[in-house]
Amino acid sequence: RVFFIHLVARTDELRERMALREGHFMPPALLPSQFAALQPLDDDEDGVTVVSRPTPEETLDAILAALERA
Repeated sequence: RVFFIHLVARTDELRERMALREGHFMPPALLPSQFAALQPLDDDEDGVTVVSRPTPEETLDAILAALERA
């Protein structure tokens, strides 16, 4: 079984987070092309959409809560 978690975040939030990373393979300049290619879940795809939170821990909590409801 494949179950998708579509994590949603604003472009400016992600750009800021990426700029703070050191030695990461993906530069913030590639972000627009990644958003252009990203497709939301279709109605027939098994998964949940979760909005990113300010911290990784809060995002994980939101994902786990969404999984419990799924």
